[in-house]
Amino acid sequence: LSSLCRHYDSSAGKAALVRQREAILHTYSGFCRSLCGTQRGRLLVDAGRAHPLATSLSFHPVWGVPRIAGSAVKGAVLSLARAEKAERVLRAMGSKTLASDLVFFDALPVDGKFELALDVLTPHYGDYYQKKGPPSERLSPKPHTFLTVVQTKFEFWVAIDPEHPDAMQA
Repeated sequence: LSSLCRHYDSSAGKAALVRQREAILHTYSGFCRSLCGTQRGRLLVDAGRAHPLATSLSFHPVWGVPRIAGSAVKGAVLSLARAEKAERVLRAMGSKTLASDLVFFDALPVDGKFELALDVLTPHYGDYYQKKGPPSERLSPKPHTFLTVVQTKFEFWVAIDPEHPDAMQA
C-alpha cells in the first residue's frame, strides 16, 4: 500500500488547524474538547457530490487539505449513539424540533500531513444501474478510479454551545 500512496505535507493545512484550534478555544474556552485519531482503512467523504469524475474527495475549500466535514462527524456520532442507546448523548444531539447542544467542527489532518491513494470501483452491471436493461453476465465491467485518504491522523473538535438554553443540563 505504501508504494501506491502519495505523501503530502501542507504548510497551509498546518496553519489551518492552528487557526481552527485558536478560534474554537477563544470562542468556547472550557466548553470544548479535541481528539486525534488515525484512520484504519481508506476514507472517502462526500462521494455523492457532483464532480467531473462522478466521485469526489472532500477537500477544505480554502486550505486544500482533506477534511471530514463537521456534519459528517455529527452524523457518525449520532449513528453510534443510536446503536449504543446512549440517551444522554442523543438528548444533547438535538432533534427535528430542538437545536443541538453540541457543535461539531471539520476534522483536519494533524500538522497538515496526509496521504492520498487511488482506489477503484468496478460496477459489473452498468446498464442495469442506469435502467437500460436487466443485469446480465454479458455486460462489460467499467472500472472507475478515484482518490481516497489513507493513513492520515485527523484532529476532531466538539464544543458545547454555551448560548444554548439547555446546554448545561445535558
